[in-house]
Amino acid sequence: MSVKRAKEQPSELAAAEGPKTRPSRSTTLPDAPTDRTLDYAKCRDELQGMCPGDTVLAFEATHAWQQVMVPVIDAVEKRRRAPRPGERKRRGNPSQYTAHDFERMELLRRVLGETSTEKTRDWLTSDRAKRTRELFGLDRDRLVLGGKARLLMAGIPSDGTMSDYRVNYFNTEERAAAYQLLERFLLVEKLLASPWAQDELDLIYADGSKLETHYTPPKKKGGVVCNAELRPDRKGVMRCPITAPDAGFIPNKGGNADHSGAGWNILFISTIKGTVLARRCVPMNSSESGTLTSMVEELGSVLSMFETRLRVLSADSAFNSRALRQKLHDIGIVDNIHISGHGTKKKGTEKSVKQRDDKEWRFEGSQTWFADGHRRLYCKCGKGTLVRRISVDAQGKAVVASQGECAHGCGSIRVQAGRWRVSTDGKTFRRIRPGEQDSADWTIGNPLTFHDEVSASYGVPRYNAQEGMFGSQFTKRFNLLRNKRWFRTQAQVEMEVSMVISITHVLSIERYRRMAAASPPLTQGAPPPLAVAA
Repeated sequence: MSVKRAKEQPSELAAAEGPKTRPSRSTTLPDAPTDRTLDYAKCRDELQGMCPGDTVLAFEATHAWQQVMVPVIDAVEKRRRAPRPGERKRRGNPSQYTAHDFERMELLRRVLGETSTEKTRDWLTSDRAKRTRELFGLDRDRLVLGGKARLLMAGIPSDGTMSDYRVNYFNTEERAAAYQLLERFLLVEKLLASPWAQDELDLIYADGSKLETHYTPPKKKGGVVCNAELRPDRKGVMRCPITAPDAGFIPNKGGNADHSGAGWNILFISTIKGTVLARRCVPMNSSESGTLTSMVEELGSVLSMFETRLRVLSADSAFNSRALRQKLHDIGIVDNIHISGHGTKKKGTEKSVKQRDDKEWRFEGSQTWFADGHRRLYCKCGKGTLVRRISVDAQGKAVVASQGECAHGCGSIRVQAGRWRVSTDGKTFRRIRPGEQDSADWTIGNPLTFHDEVSASYGVPRYNAQEGMFGSQFTKRFNLLRNKRWFRTQAQVEMEVSMVISITHVLSIERYRRMAAASPPLTQGAPPPLAVAA
């Protein structure tokens, strides 16, 4: 079936393929995206000339940093300066660095996409880091004990000093909690500063990507951990082989290398501009659809800051879930999730699509209207017309329905998502009766089906919005998802992910600020919102 937009005549081929679909009478469905460039991409004109040091200082200029991180880092600095147990006052020479200096180094490491302090310090000594050293105040020699000045690493904290700060004063668990809170504060600050946040939130995308670890997670067989028995190491000491207890494991049974391994699965809900609205880090063997369902409430809290609109969430077939669709409808979101996948890597994909194309579902009370396996409606004579009936009710819930009309003797039918269920014989859709709501099928009635052109106009940009975000930003630019990592605990993963997402928010906020500074002043009326936010 071919879906035609407004003022477009259906072709003969489309008429032969199946029923025509005329444009929706409702104007609430958002248009397909045109500008797909991420807000924080390096190619943005407003971000040209920014060095890594500028990005770190942009962090400290945000309201979120001042409210969340400054009190935490001040408390860490107070602990560092306090006398140790048994001392009346702190002995030895006072440290030449503060906790704020150390945190700048940690942020710089993440901005550079480095995995160690050693590589960060090596970069700081290069010619490329001249401006960053000046911004951080690391361009001058700091005297050490004995009065000798360091030349190569002048002014830069050593590996041991940084390790002492991370282990003894601001450990991974505390930092992860602080940056998770900072991430949420920065998201709000970004959305309030964005001149197009309202329109950006109309199209939402969900997907996941794996983050693998070198360590060994629990491996289950039949629901029971099978690798927990003590084994001798190289020195003969009996040890448990599980070294990453928080991670998950999926075996590679052939053809699923992209979704197998040891580590975590990071699920993102983001916009076409790359704004991460919600995310979860879960063991790799966790259910993707179940995890996304648990994220809907958090997504709803973000959308509640803006006016109620009909929005569309696109995801691949791995997220096909009755509970997920129902929850999305409850917060005014139409699900653009197909039963069959569009991928070409799996051998069974084409077969699955063909089987559902040939499948025939009947409707209770109708002898002339049917649905195929993708839940696409069609009439007996094949000349019927489909109309999308999608809106938001007074409670802010999405009302999603397909209406079929045929002037050649097949009559009409209206099918609303959530009002029908599958019969016990698996061949007929029956209307929901009292007490049967839990068995409702939320796919039938949704006009955004597998072969729908409007559905494709929403779904295709997902490869740019999320697959591109995973590849160009989180893998190549920030090195978050590249290769295996030496992560043992969930806190390490949460900290790294929150820091990277926070960087994207800060770069976007800085871009908006520069746009506001470059825009000409208004001659009359109220000031632009960006100027107020800046």
